[in-house]
Amino acid sequence: MDLKIRFTVNTPSQQICFGNLKEIDHSETLEMLAEHFASWEKTLKERAAAHLLTGTLGSEQASGYQISFVHKEESLPEVG
Repeated sequence: MDLKIRFTVNTPSQQICFGNLKEIDHSETLEMLAEHFASWEKTLKERAAAHLLTGTLGSEQASGYQISFVHKEESLPEVG
């Protein structure tokens, strides 16, 4: 079974429908959606990790931990 998902976003000036972010021509809308999806992905990862921790330690012990993923860009070492 092939499943196709389409998204609809309402902006002040128009309604944008897309199935892939590459289909969006408006750069401001594309940037806003990319930030939204990155935030959504981070939230999903944090909740999945919290669920795994709760399943492993139990809810009482797991409640003592706070889980947060931080995106940190790595820089290449300077060669000199």
